[in-house]
Amino acid sequence: MRSSVPGAPKGARALASEVIGAVAVDYSYRSTHRLRETDDFSSVFAFRKVLRGAYLHLLYRPNQGTTARLGMIVAKKFIARATSRNLVKRLGREAFRGLRSELPPCDLILRVAAPIAMPIDRKVLRREIDTLLLRVPK
Repeated sequence: MRSSVPGAPKGARALASEVIGAVAVDYSYRSTHRLRETDDFSSVFAFRKVLRGAYLHLLYRPNQGTTARLGMIVAKKFIARATSRNLVKRLGREAFRGLRSELPPCDLILRVAAPIAMPIDRKVLRREIDTLLLRVPK
């Protein structure tokens, strides 16, 4: 994904990983950053470490990789409308992309644990996701 670089000449483009100071920060969300296999999800559930928020739970388990990986469970039981479920997933992915470089190498599952009132307040939900991600033990 390409984006404009603030302060660069008009029309200049940069990759999603930009240089900040002397350290390159990668904001991508590749397949290597996702939990996909049933066994991966099962191992995180079996580890039984959970951070709880008002609407969301963040389950975590250290992994042997070099980066954090994210999986999401957004049940129809708690959020009936597909557009709202997609919004929660999008907010989770965006928060993870921005904070991935600060997270320890672990597998994370972001799960909706309580009904969320309609319409969803994006700021409250994003703040809760950010708070949960930053509470993961290093």
